Amino acid sequence: MEPSESKPNTKKVVEEKPVKEIAERAVSLETKASAKSAVDHLDTHGLEAAPVTDAEGTLVGKISKDRMIRGVSGRGHDPQTTPVEPEVEKECEPYCYEHEPIAKAEEVMREMKVDTISVVSEEKKLVGKATQDAIEEERLKAESGKPRTDLKDAKIKPNR
Repeated sequence: MEPSESKPNTKKVVEEKPVKEIAERAVSLETKASAKSAVDHLDTHGLEAAPVTDAEGTLVGKISKDRMIRGVSGRGHDPQTTPVEPEVEKECEPYCYEHEPIAKAEEVMREMKVDTISVVSEEKKLVGKATQDAIEEERLKAESGKPRTDLKDAKIKPNR
């Protein structure tokens, strides 16, 4: 038996796993949030854009800081009281369903030219996000047999 035949193809094993297994917490905004609080929230997390959900947590689109600032300020509206809802780009947030394979998430990322996508339930409730980094870590984990947290801690430490 060839060595490559003795263990399963790790790339294929990872690609077939449900994307929910690599999903991370996602920073999102709600449609009723004020433009000011939304921009502050994005700044706090170091983001330029984020997925937007309705009050029930259903993904409705995405919003960028630039779009909020231009849209609200450009029309002379008060950012303290104007909700982000009118500025939401409906159906523009790339996503995949939590039960879909990691390969599907990668396909969506390639098509949309992004390295992060939202992960949603069957009801389109935001579950988290999948990133290209998380997929690569999952591949490394599969190849090495170590959990993701061990891989993060495996950095070379300076001698003291």
